[in-house]
Amino acid sequence: MKILCAADFHDNDGKITRFAELAMRMLPDAVVLAGDFASRKKLDALLSSIADAGAGADIMLAKGNMDLFDFDGLPSHAHDLSKGDFEMNRWRFCTLSHPCCNMHDSESTGGDDTIGKRTVIVSHYPPHGILDNAFWEHIGSTDGRRAVEKIRPAYYVCGHSHENRGTEKCGSTTVVNCSIGKNGIGTVIDLENEPPRSKLRGIW
Repeated sequence: MKILCAADFHDNDGKITRFAELAMRMLPDAVVLAGDFASRKKLDALLSSIADAGAGADIMLAKGNMDLFDFDGLPSHAHDLSKGDFEMNRWRFCTLSHPCCNMHDSESTGGDDTIGKRTVIVSHYPPHGILDNAFWEHIGSTDGRRAVEKIRPAYYVCGHSHENRGTEKCGSTTVVNCSIGKNGIGTVIDLENEPPRSKLRGIW
């Protein structure tokens, strides 16, 4: 299952066009958009561009700090992860608001240490201390870092820190900062079912 990811479009028509062109070339099974569209008008334009590219993909959305608008009235193939997780081909996509992520040090996964193997957490904010440097400070989420360490998802997809686009391992989790705020077009991940495993296909 091929997943195309990006974050930090910031109302930029050129970024929208280039991402749609990449979607047309890659024909992903799903698209993950990790926030900072900056306006509903541009979000709608992005969703339309992806559809016009013929990808036919389910689209999963997370809000960024610049997204001061609601996600109501999305097309049927677009899913606001803040309203619930989304399952596809036995993989679960969720935000940090999902119950499995809201665990503090005194809590556990009920003894199930495989809960994260088929999970992809999508958050605008990187986990604290991982791909989150900006202006000599860490701007990541402490809740995100806790989720990575407790749940150990296969992937944690984020943006926000434009200068730290790339990937980094934290235990068994691959953190993907797919920001295109400064440069780039998108990131592609492959998810396989049996056994549950994943690989980074490429960063454009």
